Amino acid sequence: VLEPLHDGVALRFARRALTIPAVGLGLVTVIATLPVLLALAVTVDVVRRSRSASTVRLLAFGVCFFITESVGIAMLFGVFLATLFRESRREALTVKVQRVYTAMHWWFVQAVYHVHGEVEGGELAASGPMIVMVRHVSLVDVLVPGVFIANPHRIALRYALKRELLWLPCLDIAGHWIRNHFVARGGVDTAGDVAGVRALKT
Repeated sequence: VLEPLHDGVALRFARRALTIPAVGLGLVTVIATLPVLLALAVTVDVVRRSRSASTVRLLAFGVCFFITESVGIAMLFGVFLATLFRESRREALTVKVQRVYTAMHWWFVQAVYHVHGEVEGGELAASGPMIVMVRHVSLVDVLVPGVFIANPHRIALRYALKRELLWLPCLDIAGHWIRNHFVARGGVDTAGDVAGVRALKT
């Protein structure tokens, strides 16, 4: 479901009034029912004869996802309080939270799925400016710019993201505190989105 293109303050607060409690409720529910969910996941893997324990891994990643999102929300709330009367510092602190957020997600991906990455020519990223284009095949791909470019080189990347990601509260909040553009897919406002993406380079 696409939201109106003019994402006003009232709409943001209404959306966050749903998404932030949902993350907290999700974390509590998953942890409270973890023994049952784990037993079900193991049963599914046994029935499917999954040698990689794919269902158990999916459950583990789900728990990790809710943990990371909850930590991210807490850190962003801390940034809000710290910059309540000094909003000029908000963007810089939010970039630091973004580094922790992407690093946590990547650490959990490595731990759960044993995924590792190798970078060739990473030193070239430090010189900038640059345009980073990621081949989006899986959810993990969205972490690539942050984990392999922004974090090690302390570069504050600006992102063009699909508007559906506004339903993730960390991306919603941080995405409005630092320079990004949320694109409405389907050509709803092509001219506006092109202008918004172009503005990221200035």
